[in-house]
Amino acid sequence: MLAETGSTVPLKRIGVNERFGQVGTPDFLQKEYGLDAASIKQQIVEGKDRG
Repeated sequence: MLAETGSTVPLKRIGVNERFGQVGTPDFLQKEYGLDAASIKQQIVEGKDRG
């Protein structure tokens, strides 16, 4: 929707890379796939540093 309105807000897509699934607790899986708060924060900070 942002693109449709002509907004220039930077957007960083964060998701799971293709790999076989794991079994575990939600906390373990979030960390394993880089979807915990610390990993998301790191990806945002790295994205800001790049441009």
